[in-house]
Order: sequence, then C-alpha cells, then structure tokens
Amino acid sequence: MAQPHLITAPTDAALIAAWQSGDERAAAELVGRHARPLARYLSGAGAPDAEVDDLVQETFIRAFRAVDRFRGQCQFRTWLLTIGRNVLTD
Repeated sequence: MAQPHLITAPTDAALIAAWQSGDERAAAELVGRHARPLARYLSGAGAPDAEVDDLVQETFIRAFRAVDRFRGQCQFRTWLLTIGRNVLTD
C-alpha cells in the first residue's frame, strides 16, 4: 500500500523568503498565521478593543517594512509581538 503524501505547511522562514522574492501570497499566509495571536497579545497587553485591528495592521506594516532586518535568531512570532508591543507603546 502506498504511503499517503503528507503536506507540510511552509515555515515562517520559507514564507519570509518567498515574500521577499515577490510572492504576495506568502505575506498573506504570514498574516493569516499570526494576526489572531497578535490580536490576543495586544488585547492582553491593554489595547482597547476598538483599536486592536488597527494595531495589528500597523504591526504588520512595520514588520514587513523591516523584514530584511529579521535575522531568525528568534521565532518570527516573537519578533512580531515585540513590534506589536512597540506599536502599542507608541
């Protein structure tokens, strides 16, 4: 009996590399993967409910502008949450 092919999701690093090469779907996948946890983090950090969506959007804007500085020394989500905390502080 043939083994079923397992489909594995691309890593964040692979998505970042794809996005940097012009693959907009990769950026959308990163947002889809991390937006909800980021929103929960921001809410828990004291962001007003009415502002959470805007803060998430601003966090991704800043992250994508600075993604060439992401070195992979931590998880992408950790880096993203750090940016989110800075956005909330600002």
